Amino acid sequence: MINSNFRNVWLFLAFSCASSIPSLLHAQGTGNLEGKVFSQLADYTLNRDQVMKQYCFMAQMETVTVRGKNPPIDHRWYYLRSGNVKPGFQYHSYARMPVDGESSTGQQYWVEYATNGKKYIAGSGSRDYRKYPTKEKEQKSVKEWLNYNGIHMLYFDPFDDLMDLAHFNLFQEVNVRSCEKVFINGAKLQSASETFAGILQSKWLWRDGDLDCEIVMDQSDAAGGMPTYIKFASTKNDRFPIRSETRIRWQKLDENCWVPMVINAVIFQDFKPGSERHYNSRLWWKVGDEVQDDFFDIESPDLRIPFMQTFGRQFDFTLEGAPNLGEPWVRPEDMDIIIKPTK
Repeated sequence: MINSNFRNVWLFLAFSCASSIPSLLHAQGTGNLEGKVFSQLADYTLNRDQVMKQYCFMAQMETVTVRGKNPPIDHRWYYLRSGNVKPGFQYHSYARMPVDGESSTGQQYWVEYATNGKKYIAGSGSRDYRKYPTKEKEQKSVKEWLNYNGIHMLYFDPFDDLMDLAHFNLFQEVNVRSCEKVFINGAKLQSASETFAGILQSKWLWRDGDLDCEIVMDQSDAAGGMPTYIKFASTKNDRFPIRSETRIRWQKLDENCWVPMVINAVIFQDFKPGSERHYNSRLWWKVGDEVQDDFFDIESPDLRIPFMQTFGRQFDFTLEGAPNLGEPWVRPEDMDIIIKPTK
């Protein structure tokens, strides 16, 4: 799966960007660990790009927002996504689940967007939510087209969102190729150490605009070198105090393919009492030839159907004019990661 020539180019660029790191000039043993950090980051990006060639996943997500002395705001979501690089197909769909006592109808609220490079569909609402017909692509960017149709699409990327500050599913494309942005073109590696448990921990300094951060990242041999813990913490005198922590549990689908299965993240801003947001996600995947053609059918009457069939869920939908309510929300038992980062 991993193209060795591409990997070598990636490593050359990484070490070129890291040429000013003092620790690379120190003992050979330390240099080997720093080299391993970049080697595993190369594997991460290659694994990401391979998985996202042809895939589908379903995620159950929770966001809990605390602001000041106000009661926590708790939301529950489904997020569906599929893609196939060759025909340029993309599908994003999410549902905000009803909160107990919030609505007398108790209906899911869905938003979707799909394109095959030539046609678009989009929709939002409850049950029979497809409000816009399939139409030919207009002379607009994706963002302009969504805004034109009044579609406010939250965005979640199960790879790129891990490698940046934890502002999940808030802004479209905010974290695109964040591994390269943060760790190759941005942050400076300061040190690397390894535990007997096969955890490689690296420490970095990163400046992004007005934000100065110290980063700690754990990469696990047991997870194929994928990152299992990432912390961003603003430096002591930074103008914008912030701390972000993300923990990830991975699953191996085949010899060279790893996917994130559980993601727990939290971000604190200003360090004022109650100024924080938590994200918990549990994902289910199909990759490569396991993904049937139904996931990429732009003419489908409802692109959620193959997700329901494949992952065993029932969503709100209307079939032949008859409304059907989805099943109640059941929180996955393995939605939380109970681990501690290395010291």
